[in-house]
Amino acid sequence: MASQSGLLDFPLLFECSWEVANKSGGIYTVLRSKVPVTVDEFGDRYCLLGPFVQHMATIEFEEIEPKDLMAVAVSKLRSSGINVHYGRWLVAGTPNVLLFDLGSGYHNLGSWRRCEIMS
Repeated sequence: MASQSGLLDFPLLFECSWEVANKSGGIYTVLRSKVPVTVDEFGDRYCLLGPFVQHMATIEFEEIEPKDLMAVAVSKLRSSGINVHYGRWLVAGTPNVLLFDLGSGYHNLGSWRRCEIMS
């Protein structure tokens, strides 16, 4: 798939889970076990989304500067007041991850319910 801007030439895969870089349940083990295969297939086009949990992030997460489309997305989220962290999950395959500070978005809940932020 090609885009007019040339930035997106191949499909991206995003996976969202509470257990991304956050060992809190059985799904954590499932995610960790499938990451290497998925990274082999998608490379840097694979990104997991999850919560930013400080005590887990210090162990399992390495923050890096986002590039290309991810840099644009991170910038827009941050300019909306949402604190996000982009980097690598330090498991086999070291996939890209985008971790959200869930408390930083509370001020937007009303507008999100009315879809004002999307217009």
